[in-house]
Amino acid sequence: MKKLFAILLTVTLCGCIKTSISSTSTTLPECTLSLCDCQCYVDGTTPEQVNGVLCGINCLGEYGVSGCELRNNECFVVKENTQLANPASVKCVEDGGTVKILTESEGQRGICLFSDGSVCDEWAYFRGECSQGDCMRKCGAIGTRSEGWYDCNGNLLYWDNCASQEFDCTPYAGSNACTMDYNPVCAEIQADGGNFFETFGNLCGACTSGNNILSLRRGECPEDALMRESTPV
Repeated sequence: MKKLFAILLTVTLCGCIKTSISSTSTTLPECTLSLCDCQCYVDGTTPEQVNGVLCGINCLGEYGVSGCELRNNECFVVKENTQLANPASVKCVEDGGTVKILTESEGQRGICLFSDGSVCDEWAYFRGECSQGDCMRKCGAIGTRSEGWYDCNGNLLYWDNCASQEFDCTPYAGSNACTMDYNPVCAEIQADGGNFFETFGNLCGACTSGNNILSLRRGECPEDALMRESTPV
């Protein structure tokens, strides 16, 4: 009888010990805020991590989202009162610009993007040290892993597949005056004898050239494109 009691006691204790180890080894998921859509994901599944892209939405300034928290094993966004907004960001937006937050080795900083293609550090713009039109951003390193937007000093602002983005000539409708800044675009032009390619100094120059433009691509036209005609129409 004593022997049977000892066996039952051992089995019972072993079962308790096993359950305790299993419960303490459970790992709770970690939540990460995506700067692509300002939503919270389990770490390792954000759009940045899955697609290998870089995004820079100002989640706090634009959506009031400051971070993530775990509730019932699910990730939820945390929102804060954004009444005390960054005055540099406010000035940029009020003057018609768009704020983009860049994450760099030294930390984060905001830049102000203007519709004419120029860019300023938001605090430099706030202090009057940079004005719209002073520094034109350009799509550079086209076709490489470093393709993206660069400032007028050749510094990379952020990676982007900028060369393949759509163009809109609407802002230049009826305009005859363009700036002289060199931010080249390659235009495919329709003509009676066949389509051809031509490099223009900037988008405004292409849009106001009077040609029937079929497509536009950032950067100068490659040599083989300049020598090649499209299928005659």
